[in-house]
Amino acid sequence: MKTNPCKQFQDKTTAREPDLEVLASLILEDPDVLNKALENLTEKNETVRYNTFRAIKRITESDPGFIYPYWDSFVSQLESSNTYHILVGVHILADLTAADPESRFEKLFDNFYDLLNHKSMIVVSHVCLASGRIMIHKPGLIARIEDKLLNIDRFIKQQKHKDLIKGSVLEAFAEARDLT
Repeated sequence: MKTNPCKQFQDKTTAREPDLEVLASLILEDPDVLNKALENLTEKNETVRYNTFRAIKRITESDPGFIYPYWDSFVSQLESSNTYHILVGVHILADLTAADPESRFEKLFDNFYDLLNHKSMIVVSHVCLASGRIMIHKPGLIARIEDKLLNIDRFIKQQKHKDLIKGSVLEAFAEARDLT
């Protein structure tokens, strides 16, 4: 008897250390599993949510065009009140800039970088970290991104952990300049 791929996927996302390649392949092979995976990104169960994110991230790193049609669902996560949902949106969108023939990120630029004003140091740090990938994929935006990152102090006046955020800026530049 053949197992339902959605059920198989859901069961595997509850594992403590799932095989991410298997999860990613299930997403790639079945549109129903892809839809379930997208739903899981806002799941209350942290293990399911995190494992699903990791599987989708695998796909966006190797085949961003596969997930690109779902761009808007990740944009909507940037507007969430949940920090984790925002981080998912930040990192997946950064990966999707590698497959952005419609220049959607350019239209999103200001809203994306408005997150540098976010109250959570974690969100600010992850926007900085994701910027390295964005600079690689969108060289036409390097000057604008550099302006944001080199002037990070104007965004983080209220932050307690400024040095950690500045460390994320350095990591972004290292990644963009292939210094890692």
